[in-house]
Amino acid sequence: MSDPKTRRRASRVRSDSFDPESYTIEVVWTTGATVRTFDPWTGEEFDEALSLDDGAVNLDRLNAGAAFIDTHDSSECSRVVGSVVRGSARIEGGKGLCLVQLSRARDVADIVLKIREGVIRNVSVGYWVHRYETVEQDGATPLKIATEWEPLEISAVPVPADAGSQIRSARGRRTGARPRPPETDMERGARAAARILGKPVPKREPSASERALAALRRHPGRAREPDPRRVAEREAADRKAGAKAARRLLWRGHMPGR
Repeated sequence: MSDPKTRRRASRVRSDSFDPESYTIEVVWTTGATVRTFDPWTGEEFDEALSLDDGAVNLDRLNAGAAFIDTHDSSECSRVVGSVVRGSARIEGGKGLCLVQLSRARDVADIVLKIREGVIRNVSVGYWVHRYETVEQDGATPLKIATEWEPLEISAVPVPADAGSQIRSARGRRTGARPRPPETDMERGARAAARILGKPVPKREPSASERALAALRRHPGRAREPDPRRVAEREAADRKAGAKAARRLLWRGHMPGR
């Protein structure tokens, strides 16, 4: 059974920061976004924001190697998918960031594969709030700002709420071209046969994605930056959908995601 003191925030993620050599991903585990939640003791509903000001977040547990687990299930060690790389957790540019070392164990291989494929796109941070500042909003739902809080663990989860949190893009921390897809058995056989017969070795045909990337490199002006207004509208819609999903979980007797 989960500790009623522990709160959670789920967020949408991307998996293309996966590094196959170090077996790590880079995670944005919070943006501090305001999310509709409730007090598990009193049932009071309120808007909660997580302050990212200097001194507001205690990162000791994350930087000591906190667990990266499956859906906040800390009942068994087999639910551990990885761990936060020691010393990598930080607040930067209004976001909470860290590097996560994924496990190569067989019992979590399916979850790790889904993260690498981008099928699992959400993370959630479990945290304790030690101090709130309450802001009344003219008869509306009160806003509580967590001015002293402590992340405990990070989980892979299905339901997003904080649309800004994500597994970061590889473009954010590595340079260089994306590796080519591996050669297929048919291509490998055709090349071997050509060498045996003394014929010209057929060149490998680029994939559709490789051709598209090549076109963008030839015509960089065609690659448009995303419209900030549309991005903001999409994130607002995601937050609204996440809050609705969290309320459904509450009605079923579950803790809401964050």
